[in-house]
Amino acid sequence: MPRTINFEGRAITVPDDFSDDEVAGVLSAPAAAPAAPNDDRPAAVATAEQPARVEKPALAGDSMAGVAKALPQGAVSGLEMLMDAPVNIINQAPRLLNINGGLINKIMGREVVPTFGPISDNPLLPSDIIQAPGRALGVKKYEPQGPIERIADRVGQEVGASALPVVGSVAAGARIGAAGARQMMTGESVAQRILGPMVEAGAVNPAGVVGRETSGAVAAGLGAGAAVEAVTPISDGAGARSSADFAGSVAGNTALALARPILGGIGSLAGAAAGSSKFADDVARSEVANDLLANSTTAQRQVQAGVDRGTIDAQPLADQLRRPAEVEQVIPGYQADIADRSGDPGLAAYVYGKTAARPGLDTGRRVANQQVVSERVDGLAPTGNAGQFREDLQGGVDRRLSDVDLQAETAQRTLEEQMQRLTATMTGEARGADIRAALQRAAEEARAGVRQAYEPINNSAQQIDVKPLAERFGALDEGLSVAERQRFRPAEADIPQRLIGPAEAAGPVDTGLLDASGKPITREPRPGNSQQPINEVTGLRASLTDDARAARSANRPAEARIIDQHVTALDDYFDEAIPEGLRGQLDTARAARRDVADRFERPGRAVAEVLKERQGVPTVKDSGVAPRFAQPDEGNLSDLRDLMREAGGDAGVRPALRDQFLANVRDRGLLDRPEQLNAYLDRHATLLDQLPGLRDEITAGGTASRGAAEARTAADTTRRELTTPGRSPEASYLKYDNTGTVESMRTVLKDPRPEQAADRLLATSGTDPQNARAAFWEVLRKEATNQGGVNDRAQINGLAGSKFLSDPRNKAVADRLYRDNPEQLKDITDVFDALAGSGAATRARRPGSSGTAQGMNAGYDASLSASSITSRIRSINRGQLSPTVAGVDLLATYLRRKSAGLQKGAIERLQDEVIQNPQLAAKLLEDYNPANFAAQRRELLTVGGVRATETLRLFDAANDEEQRPEAAAVRRAGER
Repeated sequence: MPRTINFEGRAITVPDDFSDDEVAGVLSAPAAAPAAPNDDRPAAVATAEQPARVEKPALAGDSMAGVAKALPQGAVSGLEMLMDAPVNIINQAPRLLNINGGLINKIMGREVVPTFGPISDNPLLPSDIIQAPGRALGVKKYEPQGPIERIADRVGQEVGASALPVVGSVAAGARIGAAGARQMMTGESVAQRILGPMVEAGAVNPAGVVGRETSGAVAAGLGAGAAVEAVTPISDGAGARSSADFAGSVAGNTALALARPILGGIGSLAGAAAGSSKFADDVARSEVANDLLANSTTAQRQVQAGVDRGTIDAQPLADQLRRPAEVEQVIPGYQADIADRSGDPGLAAYVYGKTAARPGLDTGRRVANQQVVSERVDGLAPTGNAGQFREDLQGGVDRRLSDVDLQAETAQRTLEEQMQRLTATMTGEARGADIRAALQRAAEEARAGVRQAYEPINNSAQQIDVKPLAERFGALDEGLSVAERQRFRPAEADIPQRLIGPAEAAGPVDTGLLDASGKPITREPRPGNSQQPINEVTGLRASLTDDARAARSANRPAEARIIDQHVTALDDYFDEAIPEGLRGQLDTARAARRDVADRFERPGRAVAEVLKERQGVPTVKDSGVAPRFAQPDEGNLSDLRDLMREAGGDAGVRPALRDQFLANVRDRGLLDRPEQLNAYLDRHATLLDQLPGLRDEITAGGTASRGAAEARTAADTTRRELTTPGRSPEASYLKYDNTGTVESMRTVLKDPRPEQAADRLLATSGTDPQNARAAFWEVLRKEATNQGGVNDRAQINGLAGSKFLSDPRNKAVADRLYRDNPEQLKDITDVFDALAGSGAATRARRPGSSGTAQGMNAGYDASLSASSITSRIRSINRGQLSPTVAGVDLLATYLRRKSAGLQKGAIERLQDEVIQNPQLAAKLLEDYNPANFAAQRRELLTVGGVRATETLRLFDAANDEEQRPEAAAVRRAGER
């Protein structure tokens, strides 16, 4: 339908298919005079009442050059349309508010008047900014000249509009992978759930995404362009053209969706009928991939977790198969099968069953692996010599025996020298006599001092009255019993009275005079002479003290007590009667006497006991004198202090005490008992302080004695240990000669403390650890080797070697032997551990399997199971597959599966190869991953045959309709 444009008071009608350049040209032309009535030229300008009509000039027609221009120009237009889409959608969003009002007006039969318009009549689009440089340079858009060029331009628009989503899908898929895309599909945000399927498609099949979207864009462009060209001659209105464009696009996509599976199914049937090698290979690959999943425990776990069997994700299993097995990492050249690579119990059982039936390829792989294993193990062998280790160990034992014997002899000589210095040289009598003599000399010297102190008193001519003394003694007598007076009263008690003498008369004496009454006058009789020299009193005291001492010595305590009473009475009297001029001297003399008595005569003290005599014979024998003073600290140390105070400076005292202490140590045998000796020395610390150097000498002697005993014991013990098998690692190892290296090393491994045993052997031998490692290696190699038959080669048993090395005893020995080179031991352990973990298929016998393979094989078809069909139905409901595509795909799959039975030989050969080639197995699982089925067929921009680009075109067209036509035409023409 022609368009009428009101421009500067003129109504101008132009064809609907006029381009912006053509409209601008018409609007910019000056107004022309009215045409003559018979003028046949088309009117270009008209009055306001009569609009002018402008006919579109004729086009030049299609050309190859035009098509070459139209295609890329259309692609750029499509890309610009996609870029402008966000701005157009936002700009036109308010118009959605017209929907309710428009429906109500239509229902009521009233004219529909839009209430809300776009945000802007002339929005600034991203394409305007991009095109600005071209407009400044005067670049103009090419106008297609024919239907083919216009269709090419339309195809280019679809391709351009599809480019950005396709590139984004492929790039995002490459960056986050299929797993990340599937996480997006279950994400919390709506954007993640919308974009997740697109990213998944780009991740699992980027080439397919590009191919499908490109073919879809071409089909939609061809359909839309052809439909528009078909409708234009009938109705050239914009609405008709837009509807034809939309319908043609849907028709093109629908035709393509129908053609793809049908052509694929026809191709499959043709290939099967013709026996095409490509078709057969594809069928075999698909069958083997499904077979691997059917037997995989990893896949079964997904089913147990709630995953549909038809959508099992094979990628985790493929990733496991691409990762080298541990044995491949530690043994260069080793080739693991899919059981070892995957660690999948189900696949292990699968491999066991297949290789048991067809062992050819597996046998070749095992032979090759055994060769590289032997080379790797041989390369780990130590460079030492086990025989040399035994010789070094024997030499070390001989050296140790010689050393301990020499040490015992040296210690014995040292002890003998010490004993000569610590031997007691005096007898007990000699020691006691020396000490007694020293004390007697000290006591005599002290007594001489006392006598000297009393000389002034004894030589004094002064007299004192002894009558009070006689009275005191008389008073004492009255207090005694008759028996005490008769038996214990000292005879000296009568001396005061005898010194006084008798009285002048018994009664009053007549004076010869008479008193006044004539009676005779009398007087008292004169008493005896009570004034006596002082020395009489001092002599009396000396006599009494001697009697008291004698009574005590004779063990007559009652007599001694009564004598002491008289001595006390005498002393009290003397204190009162002594002339003042002699009192100071008396005090001095008494102090000297008390000092002597305290030092040498105190009962119970050793000094007094030693000096004490009975009838001129000492009461303590000479042999008992020294022990009384050589007392421990918990004994009567006052005796030792008394001795050292009174006679410590005497030349005979300390030697006698030293000799006595040495005799005590000798008699108790303490030199051979160090702990008891130290305790004994500690208990006599006070005595030893008085004997400088003796403690050190005794300690040295004890040390020498102990050292000699220990050295001799050590020598004997060492000889027994080093020469008696079972008593020491050395003796046990040396029990066998050089031909028994394995048995010798086993004695170390069986030792209760194997690590210490190995350490001791190394220390004794003093050899290079490599030699000891060689002996250990012989045991390891023997334990880890399966001896073959007559024609079979011995093989390394990784499980036995790993078990041997993991045994705590063996491990302890290995750790010690390789302490200076733990990396080498780690290499050995890694190799045997890796070998122990390999060969999973040989351990997967069916009676011991989990049943996974049987469960999944029973009627399981990953492509045609009920769950797979249900999965396809869900894909249809989500708009990911059209019903036609899904039905044809099921038919094609069914035909492929049925043709698999005809390819049994190829399948079996591929199975054998896949078992031995994990990389190939991983490739098959990735190519035929059920989880990727929907994603591999997913179309990004088409839902139900409608492409998203058609929706964007509607917004773009709506935006153009809302602009002032003349302004839009002029603007766009100027831009170009």
